[in-house]
Amino acid sequence: QAVLFAEEIGFRRITVEGDALTIIKKVISKDEDKSVLSTEGKRFETVRYWIEEAPVRVEKLVTEDRRRMQRGGNGGLM
Repeated sequence: QAVLFAEEIGFRRITVEGDALTIIKKVISKDEDKSVLSTEGKRFETVRYWIEEAPVRVEKLVTEDRRRMQRGGNGGLM
């Protein structure tokens, strides 16, 4: 899902980090994930992504969108 999102917003190069075996075990596990990150993520109704670096153009668009949202406007990216 994160890879598709990155492609949709125009990233040309991305790095996905993680231990494949751990991810596979979590996906097939029937146990509820009680990690701190999982608990934090469940607070939100929509999907969230962590992006450490982005093209300058994307950063500017995100900043503009945040300002619009704070003013009560209808932001385009969220």
